[in-house]
Amino acid sequence: IGIVLEIKPQVAMMSAEAFVKYASRRYNKEFGKFKVGFDVSLVTLAVILSLLFTGRIEGIREGSLIAALFTGYLVSFLNQKVMTRKTLYRLIPALK
Repeated sequence: IGIVLEIKPQVAMMSAEAFVKYASRRYNKEFGKFKVGFDVSLVTLAVILSLLFTGRIEGIREGSLIAALFTGYLVSFLNQKVMTRKTLYRLIPALK
């Protein structure tokens, strides 16, 4: 929800989300799918570096993988289906 609230009003963003937002616009890709690719590449890099430096996987568990795989799709869903002007006006009629 935090990422959606950064993207919709176009406010200051965390650096990773800002990079993904810029890159998805630059290459005309959907934000959610691009975010999944970016997050999976970061987890993969973390696994490789962990194996390289310690000889085993340290600090990366199932939560990292689940978050990398599903956050982008969840953001896309919330961004398109839940956080729309129509929904906002229905929740807060005074904004019309």
